[in-house]
Amino acid sequence: ASLFLVNPKKAIEISFEISKIEASIDELYRDMNISLIAEVESEKVLIILKDVVDTLEEIADVIRHAATYIRYISLHRV
Repeated sequence: ASLFLVNPKKAIEISFEISKIEASIDELYRDMNISLIAEVESEKVLIILKDVVDTLEEIADVIRHAATYIRYISLHRV
């Protein structure tokens, strides 16, 4: 069974932790973009790396959204 069905309080706790982690990923994302622009000389490499960094940040956003939905569901089960 899903964690939010078995232990909704723990699911809420984990969802908040995921949100904190995603916020730190956002900071890393901003720092990485600045570093890429400053350090990568090849436009082709810059585009590829920027795409990778953007995709990783988007994945983190999707996970945060899922955690938020789990939090909402869990709040109704507490």
